[in-house]
Amino acid sequence: MKAVVVIFFIVVIQCNDGRLYVQGPTEPVLEGDGVDLECMSTDPDVDVSQVELRRTPHGSKWPGWCSAGYRRLQSVSNRLTISRMNMYWSGDYTCVSNNATATDNSSETMTLKIRYLWEPRLRWHERFGRFMGSMMEPSSLKVQQGDDVVVDCSSPSSETPEYYWSKGGLEDWIVKSSTLTLTSVKAADGGKYMCTAMHPTYPALKMSRTIDINVLHEDASWYQTTNGRVVLIGAGMAAALLVLILTMGTLLFRRVQRAKLAQRAINDHLQKKPIFKGSAESVPASISGDTQPLV
Repeated sequence: MKAVVVIFFIVVIQCNDGRLYVQGPTEPVLEGDGVDLECMSTDPDVDVSQVELRRTPHGSKWPGWCSAGYRRLQSVSNRLTISRMNMYWSGDYTCVSNNATATDNSSETMTLKIRYLWEPRLRWHERFGRFMGSMMEPSSLKVQQGDDVVVDCSSPSSETPEYYWSKGGLEDWIVKSSTLTLTSVKAADGGKYMCTAMHPTYPALKMSRTIDINVLHEDASWYQTTNGRVVLIGAGMAAALLVLILTMGTLLFRRVQRAKLAQRAINDHLQKKPIFKGSAESVPASISGDTQPLV
């Protein structure tokens, strides 16, 4: 009986030690959802109005100046309501008491995580346009028969997404990969291909992006393809840059030549200046004290 009383007494003490804690979601919050955070205490006699909710942003997601400048919430309060959750609000939250005499004036850290998945981005790679193609996000491609087509799909997400490709009009055509690879394409390979990114722990969160692949007929010219147009654009940009460099170089060269001619004319004028009798230049050096010869 005494042992039961002692155990009950210890439990009561632990439940009424007046510890602070952050009341909020225990799982990642879906982007766009509302969130309520509030500082609470296990002791009902503690005045939580003297408690401040502080946030430490996740520095890996924000620049240094941002993470350092927003460690304290703009409105000092023990409660925070987020109408739409986004990346800015993710971080570590702590309740801190303004009462310096309190034995336990801060709570354990609660990490608020966000669950998000953004629209996929497509990157196209092919032949000579590989470098420029990797920077493009095409909505359609024109390729010649026999060409190889490689399209990468990537989607920013809180966790590494799962990807799969599907083809319009073919329900059983599914490729579980982030990369669409078509080798030696034929006319039948043309059509709309859709990349779908799915959140691994929240399958209901999906985003997709479509690309239209058009396989040209056999006698189509190379410049009619997307790859050919990329090459032409690259060549045009290179030619324009070359013309600009030559033009600037020519203008700079002419400016230097004009400056040299002007300086040469000044020097010739000074060398051909006549010396008249009775002038200061004609006075002997022994009289004027000048040791420099006459020009």
